This record gives sequence, C-alpha cells and structure tokens, in this order.
Amino acid sequence: MNKTGKKEPVWGPFLHLLRVTKLPYVWILVYTLFGLFQSQLNLMFPDYSQKITAGDVSTPTLAVMFAVVIGSSLLEGAINAVSGVTIAKISLRFRESVWGRVLRLPVSYYDSHMPRELINRVTEDTTLLSDNLARIPNSIVSCVYSLAGTFFMLFSYHKTLVVAELVIIPLLVGCTVLSGRLQFLRSDKIQARAAQLTGFIAEVLLHIPLVKSFVREDYEDKRGSGWIEELFKTRFKWTMFGSLGVTLSNSLSLVNTLLCVAAGAYLTARGEITLDIWLAFYLYSQGLMRTLGRLGGVWSSLKGIQGAARRIAEIAGEPFEKYEGSAGVPQSGLQVKDVTFRYQDRDVLDHISMDIPRGKITALVGPSGSGKSTLLRLLERFYQPTGGEIAAAGEDIGRFDLTAWRKSIGYVAQDTLLFSGTIRENILYGQGREVSEAELQAAADAACVTEFVQNLEHGYDTQVGEGGGKLSGGQRQRLGIARAILRNPSLLLLDEVTANLDAQAEDQVNRAIQNISKGRTVVSVAHRLDNIRSADQIVVLEDGQVRGAGVHEDLMENCPLYRRMVEAQRQDRFEKAEV
Repeated sequence: MNKTGKKEPVWGPFLHLLRVTKLPYVWILVYTLFGLFQSQLNLMFPDYSQKITAGDVSTPTLAVMFAVVIGSSLLEGAINAVSGVTIAKISLRFRESVWGRVLRLPVSYYDSHMPRELINRVTEDTTLLSDNLARIPNSIVSCVYSLAGTFFMLFSYHKTLVVAELVIIPLLVGCTVLSGRLQFLRSDKIQARAAQLTGFIAEVLLHIPLVKSFVREDYEDKRGSGWIEELFKTRFKWTMFGSLGVTLSNSLSLVNTLLCVAAGAYLTARGEITLDIWLAFYLYSQGLMRTLGRLGGVWSSLKGIQGAARRIAEIAGEPFEKYEGSAGVPQSGLQVKDVTFRYQDRDVLDHISMDIPRGKITALVGPSGSGKSTLLRLLERFYQPTGGEIAAAGEDIGRFDLTAWRKSIGYVAQDTLLFSGTIRENILYGQGREVSEAELQAAADAACVTEFVQNLEHGYDTQVGEGGGKLSGGQRQRLGIARAILRNPSLLLLDEVTANLDAQAEDQVNRAIQNISKGRTVVSVAHRLDNIRSADQIVVLEDGQVRGAGVHEDLMENCPLYRRMVEAQRQDRFEKAEV
C-alpha cells in the first residue's frame, strides 16, 4: 500500500524492467523446447505401455518404447544442464540491470532507503527471480501441452474416464490457489526477516571497534540471537502453514487414485474397457496429477516471487537522475540566486543569495546545521533547490549535462571515502583516462602524499584496507586531495577537510589545499576559522540564511555572529594552551 491507501503496482514496473533487461531469450527458448520434448515423451509412455500390455510386441513398438525410456533419461540430464546455464545467465543480466539502476538513482533516494536493503535486492531478490523466470515459461508451455495431450488420449479411450478426472480438477485448482497465497505470504515474511537480520549483522560488523570498546559483545550476541530466533519463528510458522497446501494436494492425489481405480474397475467389469486401457488410463491419470501439481507450483512460484518482484519494481519505477543537458560547462563564477531548500519538512536554506567569483576562494562558515554542507551538495547537484537557482554564466546549472558538470568538480569530504585496494587505485579512481606515472607523482607531490608513501614497503601498491582503515585520517585526506588534483577541476569543493585532524596532519593537509587551490574556483566549508582568514570571500550562514559576507577584517567589524565565533575559538585555544 502507498501513502494514499492504494495498492502499489507490482507487475507493470517489473515487466518494464524485463523489457529493458537483455535476458538470454535463446537459452530460455531452448530450455522451454526441451521441456516440450520431455512432455511429448511422457505422453508416449502410457500409450505404448498399453500397446505392449495388449500384446503388441512388434519390433517398431518395442523400439519406440525403448527410445522413449532412453530418450527421457538423456533429456533429463540435458534439461538440468540447460536449466543451470539459463538460470545463471538470467541472474547475471538481472543483477547487472538492477545494479546499474541502483547506481543511477538520485542521492535523495538513499536518504530513505538503507544500503543493506538495496544489497538484499541486488543479491537475494534477483536470485529468487532468476530461478523462477527460467522455469516458469518452461513449466507453463510443457504443462499446457501435457494437459491437452492427456485429455485427448483419455477421450480416445472412454469419455467416462474424462468425467472421473474432471471431478477432481476443480478441487485441485482451489488447493493450488490457496497454496499460492500461502507461498506468497511465506516468502514475503521470510525475505523481510532475512533482510532485517542481514542489516543487523552488517551494522554490527561495521561498528565492531565500538562494540569491543564498550565491551558489548554479550549484548550484541543476545540481540543477534533475537533476530536469528525471529527469522526461525517466521520460517517455522509459515512453513507449517505452507504444509497445509501440500497435505491437501497429497490428499486430493490419493482421492484421484481411488477414483481412477474405482472407475477403471467398474468399466472393466462391465466390459466397456480392457485391462490394458485401464493401465493406460491409470498412468495418464497419475501424469495428469503431476502436471496439475506442476502448474500449481508455477502459481505458487508466481506468488512466491511477488514480494521480490514488488521490491525490484520499486527500483524499476524510480526515475533516474537527469543526465542530459548542454554539453559545454562554462568556465565562470557561480551565482546563488534566492535559493531555498526544504528537506524532510525543514527549511535548510532560506532564500540565500551570493556570488562565487571565478578563480577565488569562497569560505562558508557558521554554526552546525546552518546549511553549509547542504549548499555544497546543491552545487554538486546531488539535490535540486526547492526554489531559486544556482547559475553559471547566467544559466541554471541544472541545464548542463550532469556528467560533464560533475567532471568539472573536485570534491574533498570531511572523511575521504576510499575503496578497498591500493593507494594507486584510489588516487586514480574516477579519472576516466590514462594517467602517466609522472602525472601521478606530480599530484602526489602537490597533495603531500609522497611524504608518507615513500616510507611504505610497497609504495603506491600498498593496500589501504576496507574504507582506508590502514591509513590515518590525514593520509586519507591527502589521498582525496591527490585524486581531486588529477581531475584538474575548475570548481573545487572542500567540506571541512581538516575538522578531525590533529595539528600536524592539519598542517600537511592545509599545505596540500594551498597547492590545489591556485587558479581555481574554491568553495570551502570550514569549522576552524584560522584556516580561512585569507579567503577572498567569507560567507556567514545561520539557520539557512546569510548573516554576512566579506573578508575577515570587514566581518570582524560588521558581523556580530562571525566575531563571536572567532572570539570563542580564540578563547578555546587559550584555555587549551594553559592546560
């Protein structure tokens, strides 16, 4: 259900995803044809068994019977092989398609969807869908063919035999519908619990140093056991409910067998059919039950994957970021014109305006929550302003090609994000071109990376660990700066890059920033005001509004908020010096 109380569409967006996903249709067709051939062999077996029982032991009859038996065995192996390849290829294409869509969703989507949820969709949900998408077309085609062939043969033997089967079919259909509903609920509940357990485990393992620091192993052990037990209870409960459908199906199969025996015995006693026809009728009847059971399995599978399809459909239905636009990004300053930005029912920016001159350093300062980092995210086009516009050369930046715009920006965050891999790989990340060793070395020198890399045994091929955990905060920041230097951006965004560093690391990073800032348009968010005194322009923000703008000396005289901030930091340094 959505917020309006209406059911969310499931199959429409999901079918759209199927259309845009390059599924291995040739393999699906081959798999389906093999299933069709197998159904034909299964239909031939009772017929030729009847002929042999009736006394036809001619060479052609025995040869066909032998071919049916051997062919069924060989075809079963071939079907298993083709099935494995088909499922693997569907899973490959599905995951590629879903992963590609996840990467192109806007940043705002991730504000309301936890990464662990998306991990589960890319892995578990796609696996469930892939297994069934391969088998469902095969099952439907072969089952329909088997049903048609079975009833044709039964009609050719005796109409009363068909009536006996028609008595049980409506009951089987009702049982199938019930089983499908139970399967949907079971799958949906279990998948939800499994996703919650995965999220819990991922979160705890990500914060394992915190767990150990506060000696919370026993506490997290109990919490984990609770989640594991919840998954067990959910699986147990819905497995029991699901077994009701199996029990009903088995009971109906038994009733069908009794009807088959009773009808056959009655008709044989009356002389209306012979014993060999009765045998063929019994074999076809059992095959019919298997076919109907298989169709029921298709229905149950469709209901079982409905939850996964709904979750995948949510991604398929989300709009991508808008990448298209004007190809050329102007080399100019920026104008923030009466910009407002509302996030989760709160005005983060409230009608702010400022000029960001080209080739100059503009520093953003203010209390926490004043909107400084938010403005950087608007410049990066992670979000769109609620009102007003940000312009370059008089044109809204939202009209420029998104890829070209972001390639013109170098962004260094408060905590530089690194991937598992080497120092070299992380510096080169996102460059999109061949980088010579000389370029790499020049960027490393400018970012003061060489100072610590030359002391490492493996140099630039040193593994940084998950999230850069093997490096210090200052070293990670300098790698981020080197990465930005290689990009040669016209606009540089710095988001409190020295906030969490000690004095020595801060000095090294500041030197790297000075090197990269020359000749570029820089927008720097700073907490330590000493670092931005020499900025060409300082903009003071509070509660999402501009409280003052100018150079340090002017703001000390004309902006009470800025003056209080400077004096507070000066007092803080004085007290620390006394200690």
